[in-house]
This record gives sequence, C-alpha cells and structure tokens, in this order.
Amino acid sequence: MSALSNLPSELVIRFVKTHFKERNSYHLADLSCGNGRHMLFMLREGHVVAGTDSSTRNVESAQQLLTKHGFEPLIIQANLTNLPFENEQFDGLLCEHMLMFLNQQELEQAIGELYRILKPGGKCFITVRNTNDTLFRTGNTLEDHTFIHFFTEEEIHQLFKAFMNVTIGVKRFSQNSLTQYSSEYLITLVK
Repeated sequence: MSALSNLPSELVIRFVKTHFKERNSYHLADLSCGNGRHMLFMLREGHVVAGTDSSTRNVESAQQLLTKHGFEPLIIQANLTNLPFENEQFDGLLCEHMLMFLNQQELEQAIGELYRILKPGGKCFITVRNTNDTLFRTGNTLEDHTFIHFFTEEEIHQLFKAFMNVTIGVKRFSQNSLTQYSSEYLITLVK
C-alpha cells in the first residue's frame, strides 16, 4: 500500500474541521472505513472514532494501519443495513462511496440506520455518484438505474427527508480524459 493511499480525502478533512471544532473530542464513525485512512485522520484530530466495513480484508487493513500509528481501533465488520451501535451514539458520521452499491430496500434500511445512530444535531457526510456521471446508463441494471446507483437531486431530498437539513454539493472530476468523468453528490445531513 502506498503512503498516498493513507492520506485522507480533502473533502473529509473539510467536513471534520468545519463541523467538529467547538470542543476537543467528538464521537465519530466512518461507516465504510476501507483501509482506515479517514479514521487515522480523525483520531489524530483527537476524536473518539469507530469504524465499520463489510469487507474482512478492509477491517484487517484498517486495524493494521491504526495499530501501526499507536491507536487501539474499534473497527467492526458490519453491513450498513444493520449497524452494531447504540441509538444516538455519534456526533458525526462518514459514509463515502457506499450507499450507491445498495439496492432500494437496503438503501432505505441503511438511511434509517444512519438516522438511528446519529445524535440530534449530529452531522453526516455522504458521497454518491449522480446521473451526470458519464458511466450513468452504461451498465447492466438490477433495478431502476441500479448496480451502481446513480442518484438524482430529487431522490436525495426524498430519501433523507427525516433529517432536519440536507445540503447537496457536486464534485465532478476526470483523470486523463476530457469526455469521461465522475460526478458525485456531496451530501451533508443534520439530524
């Protein structure tokens, strides 16, 4: 694994530094922690952090990374539709690039879980692909525009209507092409 793959994304840095600065430590969770790079960043910022991932390999990689840097991580192999946490346990949640891999029923269950484990006033940062992505409508579908679920703005507002505030930004990027690009919604929720 390269050293660059351990760096947190700029978007996560902005989310954490913008929303979790009033006191020294918040309870945060990375719900698709991958190799643990975002958990490492949040732990270094002084927060209490938990992580989940559905992949055994990712859980093991994250544990190795965080242990190597002197942390005793709480990382659990879990699915977004059944999270192993108490109600209203977290001040903040990260859920990058995961909701788009769920079918409609799983998506609704996962959103219910996000709402359940987030404290009132808590914030959640989510990234998903949107229908402006050049991959939209290029693959096989399992449901209406699903294998990677490409979201519309209206759908985001409908799915997250239980949250007090839903803010949507857009990130569009390309690598080595002027015609092929990814387009993501950057969603910040407040419970």
